[in-house]
Amino acid sequence: MTAALEEFGLTRSKAQAIRELTKRVREGDLNLSRTANLNQVQEQLLQIKGIGPWTVEMIAMRCLCDADAFPDRDLIIQWVLKLKIVDVQERVSIRSYRTHLLWRDYASSLSKSKRLSFKES
Repeated sequence: MTAALEEFGLTRSKAQAIRELTKRVREGDLNLSRTANLNQVQEQLLQIKGIGPWTVEMIAMRCLCDADAFPDRDLIIQWVLKLKIVDVQERVSIRSYRTHLLWRDYASSLSKSKRLSFKES
């Protein structure tokens, strides 16, 4: 049975990526536990059509317990980088925790700002 993910507002390509991801996990071809080989899992995830670097970083952060995961393509993180609020590019082993703090501290104010218009440079 195929879940009707599109009924929840997902595009066909996103729904297919979720189906493929769950299939691989269910069949044991993809291990998303914190004991998994991080580099191997990241490569496997990128092989799934519809999963890109942002999603890989989010899975690394939330499922694989990678304290250095850093979703630099995240809109809030890009705003913080563009406004030079903090130096989050510094290579440290706690960037995942910094990401959560930045979301907590800046997501609301940056997304509601009438003055801020974000355009990729």
